[in-house]
Amino acid sequence: MAIKLHGWRRIALVLSVSWITVTASFAAANYFGGSDGYFVYQSMPMGSKIEGNVVTFQDGRKVRLPIEPDTKPWEVDWSKQVGVPKLPEIRWPRFLIIGIFFPFLLWLFVEISAVVVRWIAVGFRDSKSRSDK
Repeated sequence: MAIKLHGWRRIALVLSVSWITVTASFAAANYFGGSDGYFVYQSMPMGSKIEGNVVTFQDGRKVRLPIEPDTKPWEVDWSKQVGVPKLPEIRWPRFLIIGIFFPFLLWLFVEISAVVVRWIAVGFRDSKSRSDK
């Protein structure tokens, strides 16, 4: 069964595709920009060991951090640590909710609203045709 794409559905389709494209472009700019962003954060390379305020990387190199020795790794803002290699990571839940789930919910709301409005309009037409007899 083919769905007819009339004016409002076409507008919704264009807006949804535009929203997803803009969101993906914004996330890509954050990712390749090398800094923290709304969809991206900087993290340590896998396999790095943190002992006190010293980070040991997989290649054996050590870097002393300007933090308190009893600071937990998740309390450190890695994007501000100079000398520590960082890898960009995508905040997937945020990206999926804002980029894909939100337009889907909006589309679903519009489709359900259109069905309800059509159903109500048909009810008025039926009652008018009965009163004309």
